[in-house]
Amino acid sequence: MLPTGPRAGFRFAASFMPWTGLVLRAFDDERYRRFWGSGPAQSSKTVLFFLIPILYHLFEVAETVIVGTPRMEDAYAIFTDRLLPAIRANPAWAALLPSEGAGSRGGRFHAIRFRNGAILRFMSGAGRDEERSSHTARVVVLTEVDKFDEAGTTSREADPISQIEARTRAFGGRARVFAECTMSTKEGRVWREISDHGTDSQLWLACPHCGRWAAPEREQFTGWQGCEDVNAARDHGAYTCGECGAAWSEADRRAALERPVMVAAGQTVTAGLVTGEPRRTNTFGVRWNSLHSAMTDQADIAEDEWRAQQLDDEASKKRLAQFVWGLPYEAEKEQTLDITEQTMYRRITDRARGIVPANTEKVTVFVDLGLYRCWWSAWAWSEGMRGHCLDYGCLLVEHGARSEDAAILAALREFRDDILTPGWANSEGVRRGADMVLVDRNWKPEVVSVFCRESGPGYMGAHGRGAVRGLKSWTEPNPTKAKLIGEGWYVTPSSRGGCVVLMDGDRWKGRVHAGFVAAEGAPGSLTLYKGQPREHSTFCRHILAEHQIEEWEPGKGPIVRWHQSSRSNHYLDTAYGAMVAASICGMRLVVPAKVPRRPKLGGGYQHQNGPYQRSAAGGGWRIGR
Repeated sequence: MLPTGPRAGFRFAASFMPWTGLVLRAFDDERYRRFWGSGPAQSSKTVLFFLIPILYHLFEVAETVIVGTPRMEDAYAIFTDRLLPAIRANPAWAALLPSEGAGSRGGRFHAIRFRNGAILRFMSGAGRDEERSSHTARVVVLTEVDKFDEAGTTSREADPISQIEARTRAFGGRARVFAECTMSTKEGRVWREISDHGTDSQLWLACPHCGRWAAPEREQFTGWQGCEDVNAARDHGAYTCGECGAAWSEADRRAALERPVMVAAGQTVTAGLVTGEPRRTNTFGVRWNSLHSAMTDQADIAEDEWRAQQLDDEASKKRLAQFVWGLPYEAEKEQTLDITEQTMYRRITDRARGIVPANTEKVTVFVDLGLYRCWWSAWAWSEGMRGHCLDYGCLLVEHGARSEDAAILAALREFRDDILTPGWANSEGVRRGADMVLVDRNWKPEVVSVFCRESGPGYMGAHGRGAVRGLKSWTEPNPTKAKLIGEGWYVTPSSRGGCVVLMDGDRWKGRVHAGFVAAEGAPGSLTLYKGQPREHSTFCRHILAEHQIEEWEPGKGPIVRWHQSSRSNHYLDTAYGAMVAASICGMRLVVPAKVPRRPKLGGGYQHQNGPYQRSAAGGGWRIGR
């Protein structure tokens, strides 16, 4: 019988939140003897990893249980507030309460012996080593492990948690250790045990719209950003599928919670079945967040996010990470550019979607491929690399009976025929298409090659390079192989025919961020088409999914690196890719003064910034001295 919380007075049932049954099933898995769990507030963490193990082993198995707490003064409250109400609610257990001795008439105690001979013994993280070394038991249950004190200055032994866990050593593989705690930091014990040493299991849900399985995370919870008040945030906040882009209704989330699967690190889900082998360890570790809780609505999560954004202080951010998302709190590292969602919202113009500015010189498009969705954005460029995002969106990839390649190719063709070919109109209704279209070919190079070849001039595949994505780092091009070389990009022949663009992703992503920070109208500045902030919230989150940080590296001093905080960064890729396309088309951040052509020099024409020389590979020009 649940003693506290929103469901106090109800009997525990795994059917209320089916994933709790998966956790209990893991307790019976003979591969594990240590069980660590962490989740947000009011999500059954204490029930699963504290109450149930203690009550089961005390009264159903009738064996001694050692309970570890941060401080001994917590023991009395733990017994009277958490355990005793649950014991008294079960008549068979209540009959085993002692009639004499410690615990029979209230008062404080370190141990209590029940009538079936089982002993409940408390040990604390504080105090002397000998207080944690004089008893043994097969079962240890630890609570609030990240609050345990480190071993004192007088301690000659290991940390308190290891000392308490050592009380089970005589039982070998039959020992059982259960532990729970709210996440603190990545240096905290619970994060390290679950993620570094344990199975690092998560609860995956299937999208009701496309069927894709994934562990719902914070970065996919959108819609609340930019809302004018808390009620609007509650109305619009929702988990968004990373594949099909559908925003889940509350009914969708509840339906998904009815059939979860437990997925450990090293495993994945194929056709609803968990495949792969978890890492070899004797520690089962699982973490979850508020999206898994049937006691929380998405509207409540959206309100928490919105209020934390308004307060914008460390305490609010810490509470949100730990008590809503079950994540360790990490203080924000210093960014080299002060770019935020609010910064980007201030770049929204009064120009309607799809309207090409009058001073536009070039229009470019970049497409980022995905299995179920392909992201794209179209940009209009004027002198000085001033960019205006005139349109963006997602292409739905309809698979049906088609293969992956055929489905993606069909989506690209439809996009070309329906959007790219008609183009966009200016304020006078005159339409123009894209001067250049680049398509990401990191994943499906053959599909992109086929599409670009059949689409004709102005279409090329592109590779982004940058360490933040785990891809091959950018290297300067070989002038004898590149057909065309520019600033942070070069064009090279493709083995599949045609050409491919190689891009320095880190450099151009920095240009995108700098563009949204720059004053409107300044060279390199970027703007967005007209719309309410919430309409651009997903786009802005993608742009901010990566950022530059400055870290101090011993022996080298301050080093600027790129940090990826979310995998939902598709629009950032499309923005910098479109900017590279503009550079290929001749747009420059600083426009050089017009000078007359010089006599030929070295097979090319002399320019004030150095000779333009025809490359040895032929078919183009390269820039450089």
